[in-house]
Amino acid sequence: MKRIFNIFLVGVVLAIFQIQSPSAIASSSSEKKESNAPVVFRDGSVIAEDELKAALDQVPQQLSNQMTLSDLKQCLSFHLAYKKVMKKVVAKSPISKSKKVKDAIEKRKVTAAGLMLQDEAAEKAMEDKEDLKKHYDKMWEANFKDTEEYSLLAITTSDLKVAKKIEQAEGEAEVKNILDAHSGAVKFIELKDKPEAMFPPEVVKDVKKKGVNSVIGPFKVRGVQMFFVVEDIHPARKQEFEVVAENYKKIAKRDFTAKVMEGFYVEYDVKIFGPDGKPIDPFKIIPKDPKKEDKSKPLDFSKVKDDFVTATVDGEKITIKQVKLFFHVESFLDDSFLAMAQQFKIRPDQVALYAVKLVVDDAVLAKKVKKLKFNESPKVREKLEIIEDMELTHAYLKEDTKVTNEDIKETFSSYMKAIPEEDKNDHEISVKLVLFETQEDANAALKSIKSGEKKFSFVFKQHESKGAKDLGYVKKRETSPEFWGILKTGASGTCSDQVAAIDGAIFGFDGMNYAIIYIADRRPVTLPKLSDPGVKNQFKALAQRKKAVELIKADMKSEVETVNGQSIEEIEKANPERLDRTLDFCMGYVPQ
Repeated sequence: MKRIFNIFLVGVVLAIFQIQSPSAIASSSSEKKESNAPVVFRDGSVIAEDELKAALDQVPQQLSNQMTLSDLKQCLSFHLAYKKVMKKVVAKSPISKSKKVKDAIEKRKVTAAGLMLQDEAAEKAMEDKEDLKKHYDKMWEANFKDTEEYSLLAITTSDLKVAKKIEQAEGEAEVKNILDAHSGAVKFIELKDKPEAMFPPEVVKDVKKKGVNSVIGPFKVRGVQMFFVVEDIHPARKQEFEVVAENYKKIAKRDFTAKVMEGFYVEYDVKIFGPDGKPIDPFKIIPKDPKKEDKSKPLDFSKVKDDFVTATVDGEKITIKQVKLFFHVESFLDDSFLAMAQQFKIRPDQVALYAVKLVVDDAVLAKKVKKLKFNESPKVREKLEIIEDMELTHAYLKEDTKVTNEDIKETFSSYMKAIPEEDKNDHEISVKLVLFETQEDANAALKSIKSGEKKFSFVFKQHESKGAKDLGYVKKRETSPEFWGILKTGASGTCSDQVAAIDGAIFGFDGMNYAIIYIADRRPVTLPKLSDPGVKNQFKALAQRKKAVELIKADMKSEVETVNGQSIEEIEKANPERLDRTLDFCMGYVPQ
């Protein structure tokens, strides 16, 4: 979860600061009463420089590397001001006294405390150096023994003429001359002593075939041509455990967490049942090796009633209804569950069972937290208070930003006006893909379809659990020019004439970069309509978020004197869009 948050944070903050450089706002210095504090409130209190410094120390390294210190300070000053203002206004709001809100927050805090306990227990388990070393040795034997390491020069270019020169080059020296001559058209990076397992199968295959001082590629990745120059190949070398121990904990943590939970499951006599009533091993729901064929029989959850007991924890029953309520779904065939099946290349019934396990985990950890009084420690209480403030703020914003049909219509109208006329008058195309790890496999499958030996529907069905992807109707503005070119020339009900090189990771299929493209249908662009309940809900959420930003802005103006020497009004006047995005970011910035 923390990694997902960090990625979200990087993306949103960078989006904010692409609108206008910080100097454009900072340059118009205020003549109001001066203060060295980053934030000054109207009641005379401040957020001091040391508080801002503490916040800077917690910023993910990925974000620190991509933003200037000035940018970070500007953004974090706003966030610290937002937190203090929201705490003050929420305390005055009736929402802070709502029993329904309080009960929901208590449940959220119990879950959060459970995850903290789980994390702490896994960290403690890894303090046993002997156990950690055994895990390292076992991992090495299973994944790296008798394999090779490569030193490769990875090169990317979007210039087709340069790509052709690299492809025809003979050896490393000639490639480096090309890079020197076309430095503005290429990017490259040295990959030293990397295990073969980190490279896609087609790269490994070519490296083994062509050897040292050869050029591998091109591989088409996200619209650019990629090549590898093979500089060295040698047997994989196992590093001394003492050298890698600290970093290895990050790799081993998942397995040690599972081991901790296994112990908790035994302690609380956990049982999980499939829809047929038979017991399920909770730690074998998801196959550990995705490359091995899963021969287990799919389970049918479609006829299971809500009162079916799918698990017990210390004798207490957990029903299907409780699982649905936990995930806010009406069915185990909910779109979010099916999307997870696609993303992680597992069956829908395995997603359903894993959902049951997550509810069980929550119940088990809640019991363990209560037994150990874990949530009473000062350190944990401090983190839970942050979560409580965040949840109260969200409840306050939700309560005070109710939208009308007119708000939804206005938001929808603005969206429609922003769509270029040429896009409104174009076509959209229904597309299905079948992705393969190697070009040879993709070519063989395409040949069998073109010859009439197999129908595309049969090939798609064969790969439904791994490699098949129905994209639905695709619009021009949603795709790359190269991909749209393939779609536009193909006839409905046919496959593309050639296998296409596509980055499978975009669709959740890492290492599967060769696709058969099937054009199922084409029709004039279907523009969203507010009469569609799904579309209306989408624009309702957008309108509500817009109102939330306006509410926060009003609260900030009421409580804040200056941020980095400027009033909120001055910042808004300089760049209203940037201010709105900054406040929108504040709503989504969840401290870890």
